[in-house]
Amino acid sequence: MAVSVAAVIADKNVQWGAFMSAGDAKGLAGLYAQDCKVMPPGYQTVNGRDAFEKVVEALIASGCTGAKLTTDEIDPKAETAPEGTIFWERGHYIFYKEGVRLWKRGSSLSCGESYYRKEN
Repeated sequence: MAVSVAAVIADKNVQWGAFMSAGDAKGLAGLYAQDCKVMPPGYQTVNGRDAFEKVVEALIASGCTGAKLTTDEIDPKAETAPEGTIFWERGHYIFYKEGVRLWKRGSSLSCGESYYRKEN
């Protein structure tokens, strides 16, 4: 039986949080393709795994001690698309500093707008 795309994404979200909690920028960046493009809010697009690793290192250096990623929606074609098909996932995440919410952001690949709010 094939594993669902949703299950794979959920597992990667857990791994993402574990790598962040461990302060492992290299491990976290390893979840991404070598030629990935990451679009952090308010910043230029980051091109490539090595550049993304530097972003994660800076986030960790700023005091981030953990993260939680949650998927809200997955491209409906994802489960039935042939291998190699690109699809989208929309979700949200929370970064933590010493167990307290540091900031929270919604994201969307189909929309250039997002909210960004610092929380105490």
